Amino acid sequence: MPEGIDAPPVAPPHNAVILYSNNGSNLRNRSEASWVVLGGSNPSNTGTKAMATQVKPIPDGYHTITPYIVVDDAERIIRFMKDAFGAQPVFEPMMRPDGKVMHAEFKIGTSIVMIADSSERAKATSTMLYLYVPNVDAVYQMALKAGATSVMEPMDQFYGDRSGGVKDPAGNHWHIGTHIEDVSPTELKKRAAEMMKQQHKVA
Repeated sequence: MPEGIDAPPVAPPHNAVILYSNNGSNLRNRSEASWVVLGGSNPSNTGTKAMATQVKPIPDGYHTITPYIVVDDAERIIRFMKDAFGAQPVFEPMMRPDGKVMHAEFKIGTSIVMIADSSERAKATSTMLYLYVPNVDAVYQMALKAGATSVMEPMDQFYGDRSGGVKDPAGNHWHIGTHIEDVSPTELKKRAAEMMKQQHKVA
């Protein structure tokens, strides 16, 4: 559960028990809290049995690893992700009393990116992400128009991708790639060695 979200989004029934994971985070299906409703108003009574609920350990639409971006101006980076990569909100962003973004989630392609404004407990950091798209050259240009600066123009790479890179206004690096060739592990190792030799010669 992301930082700063300590309570479920809606009030539970008076005879409900909030389910918590072993790390202390309440389990929910992102938009609705999950409750176990007990047979009586006092869940501590001996002999009372909780009704079993089926909760997926990994919610639908999420992967094992989800990037979480913390920046000083989250709304600016949200606009960038929308304009550059077509990011769509998973739900309405949660806002802090000061108007800053407490937590938001956006879907880019098949993946979800979490984002929040920095705070005393979570300082702004920069990160690097790799984004697969059908047309790297087109998306690279869209990212530049959305306010990014170029790190590397798209080019065919030895590992089988055509890729390029940009830096967003918060300093995060987005490497954009389109897979163009399946390379075997043996061939990949050979090409990597050749590339290193070429780089050594140039140096």
